[in-house]
Amino acid sequence: MSFFKPDILISDIYLPEEDGYSLLLKVRNLEAKRGRKIPAIALTASAYDEDRNRALLAGYDIYRCKPIDLDELASVVASLTGLKQYA
Repeated sequence: MSFFKPDILISDIYLPEEDGYSLLLKVRNLEAKRGRKIPAIALTASAYDEDRNRALLAGYDIYRCKPIDLDELASVVASLTGLKQYA
């Protein structure tokens, strides 16, 4: 059986069906079984320090507020995945 192996997770914190915290918890639990950590970026409209801290403590690697500049997002993705800096 083949599993989907994403290079990165980009998730909004406030999703309609499930929040980004519970989504990331599920992903991190799967990773523990498979031995591979997927870099994760949290996106949100909330710019409060406590929201940023909560996301980072939950296991997100990067926290960015929306709207996000596409060049900035590409650079963040490149840095987390080990790719060369986005030009």
